[in-house]
Amino acid sequence: MLEVTNILNYSKKDLKDVYVDNNLIIAVGRDEVVFVNDLTTNAVSKFNPHSGNVNSVTYSNGNIFCGCQNGLINIYNLETNTKSNLFGHSNNVCTLEIRNNILLSGSWDHTLKIWYIPELRLIDSIEHPGTVWCVKFIDDNTFVTGCADKVVRIFNNNVLVSSYSLHNFCIRGVSVVDKVIYSIDNEGTLLKTTMGGELLAHASFKDFMFSVEAVGEHVVCCGENGKIYLLDGNLAIVDETTAPCVSCWKVYSLGDKVYICGSDGSLYIFLINNGLKRGLNNEKFYRQNETAKNGDVVDSTPSQEFVSGDERFRVVDNNVYQFVNEEWVLLGEKKEEAEAFDYSFSVELDNKFYTLAFNKKDNVYQVADDFLLKNKLNDEYRDQIVDYIRSNFGSKGDYKLYDTINVEGVHKLLGGYDSLVYIFNNLKTPNKKYEKLIEKELSLVLETGPRFVALDLYRFFVIHGLSFDLTFLFRFQCKDRKEALAFVRLLTVLYYDSPFNIESLHPVVQRLKDSGLLKSDDLDDYYNNRSIKK
Repeated sequence: MLEVTNILNYSKKDLKDVYVDNNLIIAVGRDEVVFVNDLTTNAVSKFNPHSGNVNSVTYSNGNIFCGCQNGLINIYNLETNTKSNLFGHSNNVCTLEIRNNILLSGSWDHTLKIWYIPELRLIDSIEHPGTVWCVKFIDDNTFVTGCADKVVRIFNNNVLVSSYSLHNFCIRGVSVVDKVIYSIDNEGTLLKTTMGGELLAHASFKDFMFSVEAVGEHVVCCGENGKIYLLDGNLAIVDETTAPCVSCWKVYSLGDKVYICGSDGSLYIFLINNGLKRGLNNEKFYRQNETAKNGDVVDSTPSQEFVSGDERFRVVDNNVYQFVNEEWVLLGEKKEEAEAFDYSFSVELDNKFYTLAFNKKDNVYQVADDFLLKNKLNDEYRDQIVDYIRSNFGSKGDYKLYDTINVEGVHKLLGGYDSLVYIFNNLKTPNKKYEKLIEKELSLVLETGPRFVALDLYRFFVIHGLSFDLTFLFRFQCKDRKEALAFVRLLTVLYYDSPFNIESLHPVVQRLKDSGLLKSDDLDDYYNNRSIKK
């Protein structure tokens, strides 16, 4: 589990990147300086590249490489205290990776540049359609990039050999282990793929995500609202925790330790401790650190930080502050909790008024469930709330959604199974807390049949907010018209809230139509949802 073991407070401004080995910690960020922590003496020194924010860093053979806001790559030698520079980028350098004297640099200027360090020479520059947010070596001659255009690209000897588009949003981080690629996008979708682009597993989070790191048998990702997740190799969540900062910008690992760069200028150090239970409460450690940092007693009601519409806010003593131009600016008195949401309104139930708040991208069924749980209301109001949201808010009402199922028909078709307790018990009101048990039963039905019923059940539970491993869709071969119809209905609802780029399965739908398993009018709702998504 994720156990916080230390917090190093380097700055008051965002830390954006870090390098760690057994002797050094090098941290950089919006303070425009580079912090060098000698672990043998605990001494911390710093230098300023004088090139704006420092947003990326790496280290090799005594040299610190810093990617700067103005496009400069600054090189600082720790032994000689000399500086040199690499000129080539015209905008912020947001990622650096080094191996065997070859430095890779990605930038907002839409290029990936390759440098030979002994000669400080530019070897090659590879154009991309958007910002190159991340790059990782796969081997000495092969590397992978993640781009703002949602595409993962693989290069061998600086030549593009493969690319795939399975993400719906800008790719912010990649990590590689044994030629398996983990990639995370802005909207919190984490994918595990082969180098050939085969989707092996996927996970989705409610928060923006910025970084991913494979750590032994685990995967760690971090992002907005201080969220940090520990997952197993199949992307099942093992543990999660929240750091006391707005954004966790970068995750780095060394051995079984994980280093997280916080927007509060602190470096959070966690131990992956398999001997501890999930959900370890790290709050006491955080509060002790806050006390030591401030030199006084921390108030019993600490400040709250949140993100809304890409803007950062903090609530302190009933005052709301917004982060503008690198500082917190007072906005006014604290109002309702719903200020952090895209929509909020009052609803009257049982002669009482309640505030219902949600974001545009939220699943309406999950919104209803959370609202009922928070206010301790009966499930009988669930459908009423869902219908109200759909009819009054946003373009999601334009989606064609198959959110019902023939309960009697399911019982009849699956009556031969000895035990499908969780499927049957959740046909009326699906409960997300049983999704893993439901998924286990769905996998059994998908394997033994009837498969069209399994697909229809996946469709029903997904639209009601449950999350499953859907990588089987890339391997599924429809054998008859019933399976083809159920398959396309599932894809149709996935366009509403897609866990990955559903468009990558469109060629399968075209083949089903060409084969005669689907007719043109079978695809009306599919094309409707596809057009909205695009």
